[in-house]
Amino acid sequence: MSMDEQKQAYLEAKTLFRLIHPNIIRIRDVFKSKGEVGTTFEFCDKKSLFAEIERRMEEEEGPMTEEECMKLFVQIALAFK
Repeated sequence: MSMDEQKQAYLEAKTLFRLIHPNIIRIRDVFKSKGEVGTTFEFCDKKSLFAEIERRMEEEEGPMTEEECMKLFVQIALAFK
C-alpha cells in the first residue's frame, strides 16, 4: 500500500469512526501497522445486509423492492448526520 493509499484509507476509516447509528456497527479503533491501515469493530450478533440479500436470493424472493431499498437508504443517510 503506497503512502497516499495509506493516508486515504486512514482518513476514510476515521470518517467511518464518527458514524453513530443503531443499525451501523461502530468502529472502535483505527490504526496503522507495517504499512497497512487496520480497524477494530464492535461485536455484532445480528445478520448483515449482505447476509439478508444472499438469503433472499437463495429463497428466490428476488431483489429488494424499491420501498425496501429506500428504507435502507434513509437509515444509512441518517447515520451521516
